[in-house]
Amino acid sequence: MTALPDANEAMNRLSPEDYRQILQETHLDLIALDALDARVDRRAWLQGEGQVEADLKREWSVVRDRPDAAALVATWVLRASIAGKVGARVKATYRLALSSRSPVELSDDFLAIYASLSGDRQIWPYLRELTSSVGSKLGVPAPTLPMLVDHQEIGGGAPRSASKKAAKLGP
Repeated sequence: MTALPDANEAMNRLSPEDYRQILQETHLDLIALDALDARVDRRAWLQGEGQVEADLKREWSVVRDRPDAAALVATWVLRASIAGKVGARVKATYRLALSSRSPVELSDDFLAIYASLSGDRQIWPYLRELTSSVGSKLGVPAPTLPMLVDHQEIGGGAPRSASKKAAKLGP
């Protein structure tokens, strides 16, 4: 896996017309959960008082199969803290497999822009459901992620890494 270039820099190198042309030939083959790690510290939950704060971070990387195919890999880490102690941590890795219908190369610049504009939004419903489900299974209050990802809050045009603070809990 290799890191993607900064999406803002990629947008300076790849014109909107070229991006659209490549996008028209691109097919999303798969959205899948590749890995999941969930941990809970029961002492933090039992000893902590106050509001639970959630910190959500995401990093993008790419795995190349061939020039006209690639997998965008997004690793999301959600940490729920109470009284400054991490009470639960969920790390989920999702894969978006892309291929081109023609011999058009899926360049790193194209993939960085795609991750920034589309990737987060394609994964978000799955991450949202996973967070709720895992929180319930761990027996801890799961932060309620918004219905739609606020792209500016999780990094806007910079798909390599991003973070968002959230403090809302589910019912």
